[in-house]
Amino acid sequence: QSRSSAASDVYKRQAEVFSVEFIYPPAPTTVRGSSTFLSHTKDRKVFAYNSGNNIIMRNIENVLGCTVYEEHTQPTTTVRFSRAGRYAASGDARGNVRVWEYDAPNKNLKLEVQGSSLPVRDITFTGDNQRIIIAGEGKEVFGRAILIDSGSRAGDISGVQKNLLTCDVRTERPFTAVVGGEEFDVICYTGPPYQFKKSIKDHTNFTTCVRYSDNGENFATVSTDRKIFLYEGKTFESIGEVGALNPHQGGIMSLEWFEDNERFVTSSNDKTLRIWNKTTRDSVLTLQVSTKPQLEDMQLGCTKMVNQLVSVSLIGDVNIWEDVNNLQQDAFPSLVLPGHQSSIKQVAYHHGQQLLVSSDSSGRTLLWKNRQAERIPEIQYKIGTSRLLFSCDLETLYIVSDDLNIISFNLANRTVNKTVNIGANYGGFCVSKKNPNVCYAASERNTIFVFENLTQIREIKVSYVPTAIEVNNDDSLLIIGDKVGNVHIYDLQEDKEIQVLSHSTSAVSSIAVSHGEDKYFATGDSTKIINLWSFSEFKKLTENWVFHNSRVTSLVFSQSNNHVLSCGLDSRVIVWDTQSFKRVADLTNIHRNGVNSAIFDEEGRIVSAGGDNLMKVIKLNNVTI
Repeated sequence: QSRSSAASDVYKRQAEVFSVEFIYPPAPTTVRGSSTFLSHTKDRKVFAYNSGNNIIMRNIENVLGCTVYEEHTQPTTTVRFSRAGRYAASGDARGNVRVWEYDAPNKNLKLEVQGSSLPVRDITFTGDNQRIIIAGEGKEVFGRAILIDSGSRAGDISGVQKNLLTCDVRTERPFTAVVGGEEFDVICYTGPPYQFKKSIKDHTNFTTCVRYSDNGENFATVSTDRKIFLYEGKTFESIGEVGALNPHQGGIMSLEWFEDNERFVTSSNDKTLRIWNKTTRDSVLTLQVSTKPQLEDMQLGCTKMVNQLVSVSLIGDVNIWEDVNNLQQDAFPSLVLPGHQSSIKQVAYHHGQQLLVSSDSSGRTLLWKNRQAERIPEIQYKIGTSRLLFSCDLETLYIVSDDLNIISFNLANRTVNKTVNIGANYGGFCVSKKNPNVCYAASERNTIFVFENLTQIREIKVSYVPTAIEVNNDDSLLIIGDKVGNVHIYDLQEDKEIQVLSHSTSAVSSIAVSHGEDKYFATGDSTKIINLWSFSEFKKLTENWVFHNSRVTSLVFSQSNNHVLSCGLDSRVIVWDTQSFKRVADLTNIHRNGVNSAIFDEEGRIVSAGGDNLMKVIKLNNVTI
């Protein structure tokens, strides 16, 4: 409780400085062969999933945005809303379970408990909101029943010898419970307090999901053996197999009941969803996700909202089918929502088109227009992205990978113009401010490459290891940071170095140049130091821009050049005034695991990207950009 109180105080102080106007939702965490459970609130208007260290909640009526529960310190593995409302429970890779108020502004913590010694796989509430049952991996204990008021035991989840993958509890008394997992059996308990009742041995492979209907009359189970079984909710008696004559053609990963208690939906590795009728025990409808299904289209999770179905693909896409009761056979999603599944490394903003571009540590690059993402398979890397930049005419996007693989991407027709692979470690990249076809790439092999239309036209050998690079506004000077903290000014017309400036003793990690005119440039390093320089005399203008606590990952000037925006691995974003040389805004704890990139948009708001897979749009309350 003290942790929640301290967090509340921090939120209040931060609210005086800035407000988060919007969060771009990341994609769910997915693993091939494992379920990604979606959970819905009592009114079926909000669904949630795990992503990185966070729990993401999205309102079906405003699905492009999200709210985030950020209190886990380990990768989250599952989340479940209580059917009675008010609470959600989430688990992580270290077996920690947190019960919290999902509709409270600060997501007040109710309970924190160790559910198992290894990852939690599923959680469920009893209908009176007094207990949770936890299913997960372990060495000796694989499940627990816990009172949420005290954290004490509410019976035994016994009779289990292997990892549990799923659990559920009947919504009405008696709160009977069922669990399943790698042991194939579905294990049934009476209670509370919970006691072993029986094992059901219908499945012949992993039981991936068990779910009770809302009225508690029935529960259904699914498995990687492609089978579905239906049972009586109170007695655990078998009703029979569902879809025996028309089964899924791949392992089934999840199921969710409709509120009418007559139908339920399943998601499968055969890249489809199916709607089933419990009375006929046959398929009502098959739903598709792609005209040419690929491995990435495996369906790992699903849920039923007010009038929509939502599913998760292996690639992380969130798929939404509208108007569920009027869907046609083999219908495709009304909306597909891509997102990032790993740390977002770079973000860039196209002021003319109001287009946001982001790229992550897996190499996935997304184009965001009107807050909706477009995934471009042609620019998908296997490794992380080090730089995203637009050409000076804003018609070309350059995407640079960590191994200096450079793609020139045409924004108008969404095609790749050309690709070049230098095959060396990244040492910096920048684009010409006057020629849209020219760019500069630095490698750690002591070389600067100059390209036109991604054809090399020049090679500059230097006597140091470059770590960052930028070009001035008339393409006459290169500003090059090196590994030992020096900044080199290279005259491109004279083809020689004309000045060496001492930034610090640490590697220069970021360089930015003022817009339009050569008035300022800024440098940041791998420890915490930022310097502002004048172009006229190459003079250092600041000595005290040292408020970061670790690597400065990004620097950018505002359009007016009156402010510099910096961000770092210390999870801070700082705004500096170039007139007074003062720090005018200091935003702390913006992203867990560090801020990798930050920019100003056309309204002077900050768009930041971090190691938590999130992008945030931030409005400064007391500073005009």
